[in-house]
Amino acid sequence: MTTLAHVSVGYMTYLSIVNITGADPNGLMLVSLVGANAPDFDILSGKGLTKHRESWLHAPVFWIAAYLISIMLNRIIMFSYLYVHVFFINVFIHMVLDWFSGRAAGVRIFYPFSKKDYTLYKFKAELDKNGVVSKVSYLDMFKSYLENKLLVIVEWGLVFAGLALAFVNG
Repeated sequence: MTTLAHVSVGYMTYLSIVNITGADPNGLMLVSLVGANAPDFDILSGKGLTKHRESWLHAPVFWIAAYLISIMLNRIIMFSYLYVHVFFINVFIHMVLDWFSGRAAGVRIFYPFSKKDYTLYKFKAELDKNGVVSKVSYLDMFKSYLENKLLVIVEWGLVFAGLALAFVNG
């Protein structure tokens, strides 16, 4: 999914949690948006768009461990459980969206124990003799993306829904 889709879903998650729990929204939106995009911070590694998901930041095992450690630390430090839950809910929603779209690779659910990518819609790309995606241009990725009408509709539906809610909630 694009960053816009992750931001939109993070915003919608934030609104849902505030409406359901009646929680004080101060700071919660920032936590939600950071969580919604935290797995993509691995793009800063310089590996490029097709390789950035090959890191521990796109590994559910890492995030499960981080969540459990955060819960344990909360018993010592006493910060808000709600912030921890909102952050990690958004991280895991990010993983599900990346599994759904899989434009660049999908998600390595069992990384570092396995490097197998899992995705609902595999990106069509040329593979080298080792079965690894060869260098892919952004144009190739965009063309492949546009071929999957359901993916385009879902992704941009999420973006427009988030924008509409932001507009309505001013």
